[in-house]
Amino acid sequence: MRIVNSYVSLAANTNAYANDIAPTNATAVTLAATAPGDSCAHKVIVTNNSATDYSGGGKALVIVGTGFDGSAITESLTGPGSSTTSTSTNYFLTITSITPNFTRSTTDTVDIGFTAAALTPPIFIDQKYARSLPFSPLGISVDSTGTSGYTLQQSFGGNWYDNATIASKTADFSGSILFPVWALRLIFTAASTVALNICMSGR
Repeated sequence: MRIVNSYVSLAANTNAYANDIAPTNATAVTLAATAPGDSCAHKVIVTNNSATDYSGGGKALVIVGTGFDGSAITESLTGPGSSTTSTSTNYFLTITSITPNFTRSTTDTVDIGFTAAALTPPIFIDQKYARSLPFSPLGISVDSTGTSGYTLQQSFGGNWYDNATIASKTADFSGSILFPVWALRLIFTAASTVALNICMSGR
């Protein structure tokens, strides 16, 4: 059996969700878009366009949306300092709302967008195959075009871990996974166009 998933991960767009807007306490930002548009989950970035410091006194923007796997997530992102940026910890596939807890004048504005850092949706491995004994290794190849920076990540049903071999790659690569895994995904650090091929022998 062969699984092929193709991804076109976009470059950073720092004002994709909101451009030059003045935060208003407890009022959700009017969003220009609700997703990056590439079917990948990206980190949210807030850029402070002024010398006013947004980072003190508990100032934050509450981001509500969905994560890389479509599950609902919420993050309270500390506001950016003077002429700097704040970046979310979570990767957001979609944005439902972004609500600041502080107010600034029209001369103290922010941009809200997404970083190039991105996650693909999970690819779940046939559990009958994963539990078969002896386990047949998974053949993995990544066909890359353009600017790329990617790592294959794997999960055994809980946390995600970087694959020791297919990590920090910028070009085509092939290898194998010699032990059972529950799911796979790619994490990007740069705009990327790739095809992820997974081959399960005897299927």
